[in-house]
Amino acid sequence: MINIPTPSSAPCKLPAAAIPVPGVASKPKPTSALRRRFGDGDNLAYFGGGIFVAVFEEHLRNAVHDSATAVFGQPFAIGGCAIPATVKCGLARYPVHGRNAATLLQYAEGALEKIRERREIAPVRLLAASAADSRGRGLEQRLRLALKHQQFLVHYQPLIERVSGRIIAVEALLRWRDPERGLISPGAFMPALEQTGLIVPLGEWVLSKAVCDCARWLSIGLPKIRVAVNISAQQLTRKDFVGYFLDTLRLARSGPCIDIEITESALLEEPGSLRRTLKALRGEGVRVAIDDFGMAHSSPTRLAEFPVDSLKIDRSFISQLGHQPHSQGVVSTIIALARAYGLRTVAEGVETIQQLEILDALGCEQSQGYLHSPAVPAEELEFLVAARASGAQP
Repeated sequence: MINIPTPSSAPCKLPAAAIPVPGVASKPKPTSALRRRFGDGDNLAYFGGGIFVAVFEEHLRNAVHDSATAVFGQPFAIGGCAIPATVKCGLARYPVHGRNAATLLQYAEGALEKIRERREIAPVRLLAASAADSRGRGLEQRLRLALKHQQFLVHYQPLIERVSGRIIAVEALLRWRDPERGLISPGAFMPALEQTGLIVPLGEWVLSKAVCDCARWLSIGLPKIRVAVNISAQQLTRKDFVGYFLDTLRLARSGPCIDIEITESALLEEPGSLRRTLKALRGEGVRVAIDDFGMAHSSPTRLAEFPVDSLKIDRSFISQLGHQPHSQGVVSTIIALARAYGLRTVAEGVETIQQLEILDALGCEQSQGYLHSPAVPAEELEFLVAARASGAQP
């Protein structure tokens, strides 16, 4: 993929006939030079905006550079003026980056965009798609197939009320059962979901699954528990999000209690729109938790501006309790802040008895983590909830 930027200035005014137009033979101009190099067949295409796509038979980077230099190395004589061309090329190789034209074109576009960002000044600049680009594109394709073939799962991790020891809520957590690599946690693929926009349809699927599971638990007589689903910023900013969310809840005749979790960083973006969205959801009985609290450094005054119910203390602070004195101070401050605003606190990532004892002493109201239970499938959660309700510790 070749980009020929329009010169910001020229020694004289260019005649109209000098503007490159696909399929129009006027000499001399870049399209003519490219045709001489690649011929008039299917090896050359014009995408508009000074962007051409060419198919090279050479597989060596030096050969590509020599070809580009041969075409664009000398100024073009147009309308009696010598016009130098600065050319940027993004390269993709078959079959390393793909086995079809569409995939190869995506990689070439990605490489071209990267070399544009460098803003380097040189007559000819080339950049090949990297191995990282290849892995990224490959992951995107695998995630699209995973969504199509229903390879995603929802597991649930209990939230324990510190006073009673009961499971009072669960968090719905996404998992990917890759046929090649087995069960994969979201940290390995969530960034790719967000970058590609797949987080929106997948988030809708998670919500629907949580609604169905919650309705089942109520129908078989399990104690009423609330289910929290994580909502991405991309979902929150959709104009139809509130209507879609509430319509999905109404599909369950038994009226499941679905709550949402949003990241602290979401409070920093489009506060007016977010405030209206959360207010509408709260008006329908949906509770709102701020996930990973303490990591985004938002102003405490933001908590007074938004209708939220609880703060989930980030696991990075919990993991250091008993080892790093400052962590206990941070956790204590977050709990005091939550009390000041009338919010509940949930400790994430609790793994040891020592951590739990410190949290109890500080007055944290709920806890979540491997000490209680990892995230488990819906069927296994049914056993855990029933066992806790009967007084037996699973």
